[in-house]
Amino acid sequence: MTTQTPPQTPNHECTRVHVTPAEGRAVRMPERGHALMPAEGCEVPRNVYWARRIAVGDVQELPPATTKGKPSK
Repeated sequence: MTTQTPPQTPNHECTRVHVTPAEGRAVRMPERGHALMPAEGCEVPRNVYWARRIAVGDVQELPPATTKGKPSK
């Protein structure tokens, strides 16, 4: 008898990434009809397109946001 494990749901942190355009770059967003990315950046899917944009320096990946709360001392 084998034990079946329940299917894993994707982790939001692993499937999305927050990026901002590199200085002097205008970056198109295919998931938004090829509109230009705003200067403050946005959250995008972690896929081949965005991995390539990060690799060539068109966008910069930001670290994940920390949870809101009191700052640690």
